[in-house]
Amino acid sequence: MTLVKFGQKRSPTFRCPSHKGELVSQLKGSFWQKTCISLPKTLILAWLWYYKTSVSDASSQTGVAAKAVGQWISLYRDICSHWLEEKPNKMGGPGVIVEIDESVTCQGALDVWWILSIYEVRFPRHGGS
Repeated sequence: MTLVKFGQKRSPTFRCPSHKGELVSQLKGSFWQKTCISLPKTLILAWLWYYKTSVSDASSQTGVAAKAVGQWISLYRDICSHWLEEKPNKMGGPGVIVEIDESVTCQGALDVWWILSIYEVRFPRHGGS
């Protein structure tokens, strides 16, 4: 594959040497294939989402419409949820205590965060040396 000069295209395109007329985008087969914004902007949005930047701030920093920013944030949340569902982490078992803590924090009328903590409590074994 050789890189084709792409000018104003949103992603680099490659040309197969044995099929001269066939162009292949580097995004083909990924969930970025049908996006309307550039790959770097989607990665910046992921970074801003991770650091809990507001939709309006993320929109003004990237130049992406607030509605689209909200859709990307929803997509990132869905990806994380799907990963957690596909890779469950077993906790507890015979002789292991698991503690669950739930709390809520408020920073104004509409800014409410629920926090769920689940962790194993390990105690040193008794008896024996």
